[in-house]
Amino acid sequence: MSLNPMDWIEEGWNYILYNFIYRLFYYLEIAICMALDWIQELMDVFTGTTKVIYKTNFGSPENYLINIFFKNGAVSGVYLGMAAIGIVMAFVFALISVIRKSFDSNEKVKMSYGQILTNLFKSILLIICLNAGMNVIITATNVLMQSVVFIFDHAEDLSNGNDHIDFTDEEYAAMARILNTIGNYSLNPSYKNRYNINACYNEIRGDIGYLADQGVFKFYYETKDENNNIIPTWQSIIQEIANAANYNKEVPVDVYNEGIANSIYSAMEIIRQNSSIPVLQSYDRIEDYSGDKVNMGRVMFLIGTMGNGITGAAKNDTYNEHPSLTDPVRAPYYRGSKNVYDIDQVNKDFDIALHKTNYIVVYIAGGVLALNMALIIVTCVARIFNLLFLYVIAPPVFAVLPLDDGGKVKQWTTAFIVQSFSVFATVISMRIYLLFLPIILDPGLQISQNIIIDMVGRVVLIYAGIEAISKANGILTGILADNAGWQSVASGDMSGYLKGSFAGRVASTAGGFVNSMPLKAIGGKKLSNLLQGKANPQDAKTGGALGTVIKSAGALAKFTARGVKAGAEAYKKGGGPGKGPAGGAGGGSGGAGSNKEAAIPPPQRDV
Repeated sequence: MSLNPMDWIEEGWNYILYNFIYRLFYYLEIAICMALDWIQELMDVFTGTTKVIYKTNFGSPENYLINIFFKNGAVSGVYLGMAAIGIVMAFVFALISVIRKSFDSNEKVKMSYGQILTNLFKSILLIICLNAGMNVIITATNVLMQSVVFIFDHAEDLSNGNDHIDFTDEEYAAMARILNTIGNYSLNPSYKNRYNINACYNEIRGDIGYLADQGVFKFYYETKDENNNIIPTWQSIIQEIANAANYNKEVPVDVYNEGIANSIYSAMEIIRQNSSIPVLQSYDRIEDYSGDKVNMGRVMFLIGTMGNGITGAAKNDTYNEHPSLTDPVRAPYYRGSKNVYDIDQVNKDFDIALHKTNYIVVYIAGGVLALNMALIIVTCVARIFNLLFLYVIAPPVFAVLPLDDGGKVKQWTTAFIVQSFSVFATVISMRIYLLFLPIILDPGLQISQNIIIDMVGRVVLIYAGIEAISKANGILTGILADNAGWQSVASGDMSGYLKGSFAGRVASTAGGFVNSMPLKAIGGKKLSNLLQGKANPQDAKTGGALGTVIKSAGALAKFTARGVKAGAEAYKKGGGPGKGPAGGAGGGSGGAGSNKEAAIPPPQRDV
């Protein structure tokens, strides 16, 4: 124990920071992550990726929400009634079309009698087959959404390349030396002492570095028994030690390192309690997850551990150089085998300090994603209603086919396609943004050698990505939609309603505050209004940092000019050193403090 009082103060201050202040930021972070998980659970139900329980006297109690509505007996009964009306209307419209053709002396009716009859049979066939076709279409959109979610959840694994590793004899020898050394140090009566722990680590880190160079730690090792319990193996024990700290640097024996101490002590306990620890001959990359999918909360938390573009939160700096969601230290949290909401577990792998974990990005991006997910939920509810509406009114629309040769059917089809795929753009853009953030925060990305410009560039990228999420839906619907499609988009777009509601006004106000704050900080309200296209009052002035600079420069110029003028006038009145304004550098030698005439000749005074 150090006898230096400054060391005591430093340790006490660090204790306060890590146990109170940093923990407060961590708890606020996981509150946002939990909220994202809860909202995602609802979103998965409404987007058709998670089944709900609906107990009836027939069929499976589990089904997708939209399927439950379409298979409801009342909805089926309404459709049968509308189908009967549609078939009758089809005959009526066919008769009208035949009459028009018979009295068409100017040949304005382009359809022949055969085409009219064909369109009549087409309309009846569409009305009869739509019920079965609708079930196929809804199921297809559900499968498509599940496939999209699966692809984004497994994006890191799909890009990792080789999924298999075979261990060599040299690698087994290095692992055996590591475990044998740890076992020998565990026999020391004071094996928990930091000197013993650090000496053990320094002795084995050479072999750990060799295994890392062979690519052994590019995999996350997790072996389970038949009861789904995790079994410790040579590879998993050594990997925990490798993840604890930078094995390329020697650790001073008198310095306590929490990560190293916990990993070495855990390995010692496993060796003491297990007489036989299995060793893996080969290994395949894990591609399964805790639960059906990756939760947004986990992803957002891990994005925060990727740091601020300079360094990351992993206690092993090796995994801060190019952080990834599936690197060995983050993969257990990404897959759900470790819990991001367990601070004791998190502390073993990550530093929760403000300069390590990027809480600001988690707070802002998490809030934006929560708002977009809420918008998706409301839009999905409107989508279900609109699809039901299009389904019910389809028979009368199809009945017009003999009269207009398919014009209304085409408009109905476009509107239906737009409603079916309207939610995909927002979901995909949101998931792309989650892939976008780790790249922005990667310390390996250098926008500029100037650290201030580099940070500003990252902030601009994050802000622009947030803005792009809300615009993505218009891109997809613009590809799919014509006039009828845009009317369908308008009927399914609930963003206006959401922003008009109380919750929406609160969220919109908060969003506007976040959006305008950087502009106001730079140029005040005048610049913020100008760049956002808002009108400025006549008396508006430039504020913020820019306004302060302008005011300071103006004041300095005005003060300097006033000093020059006063000095010149004083020089005319009296040539001695004066007491003019301090800013009047130009008239420093003039400026007499008296109005009396000086005793110098008038011609010289004029000069």
